[in-house]
Amino acid sequence: MSIEIFILAGGKSSRMKEDKGFVPFMQRPMIENVLDTAKQLSPHITILTSNSHYKQFGFPIHHDLIPNLGPAGAIYTALHQSKSELNIMLTCDMPFVDAHSILTLLRDIGRSDICISRHKEFIEPFFSTIQLVMAGN
Repeated sequence: MSIEIFILAGGKSSRMKEDKGFVPFMQRPMIENVLDTAKQLSPHITILTSNSHYKQFGFPIHHDLIPNLGPAGAIYTALHQSKSELNIMLTCDMPFVDAHSILTLLRDIGRSDICISRHKEFIEPFFSTIQLVMAGN
């Protein structure tokens, strides 16, 4: 079964005043840590952003189909363009995400439409797996 990974990198960073994906973390842009993990799981990686500087990482970038909806608009865009049954949603500012955790989400999705991680009592909505019901299935 193919898996697509979408990395949300389109935030306005109103509090940080700079694009979070390019904030240095361990001597390189934060998004590179997320991309390294994503590459372990799938060659189908898309960065959802309106910032053309993300092209430097060599993955397709897509603008939100419905602008100014924040993360909901990015997830809508991801699911609208996806050709896979399983879709992983990550953000560019998750430098500690690891392949084992993502594989756990994939294992736990079962027959559910969505599997979202939780840390203690806090839900982490942008570390999730979404299963699409494909036509003909």
